Amino acid sequence: MERSMADKNMTSGPTESPGFLRDRLAADRTVLANERTLLAYVRTGLAFAVVGASCFKVVPSGIWWCVGLIAILIGVAIVSFGAWRAKVVQGRIRKAWPEDEGPTGVSSSLEGED
Repeated sequence: MERSMADKNMTSGPTESPGFLRDRLAADRTVLANERTLLAYVRTGLAFAVVGASCFKVVPSGIWWCVGLIAILIGVAIVSFGAWRAKVVQGRIRKAWPEDEGPTGVSSSLEGED
């Protein structure tokens, strides 16, 4: 006895549906976008820190010393905010995709080793 297409769709698991692959790839793209955003925050923070260190090195006194210190502090704040934001977004991704069905785990750098 041959089963109809509707019967096959009712008994097939979530991994066999065509929408599952699309959703899984979308989740993977979201993880990768989160990683790219974190790297952009790190790159920007490091640029501020380099500008601050350059101000210290070129003109180690006066107003440029203050400008250098402020630039370094801004750089540290940017990197800290980026890391916090990446962690929050990673948590949202994990909530949307439980561990057994979730994205393939491209973002191992944001995961805690338990």
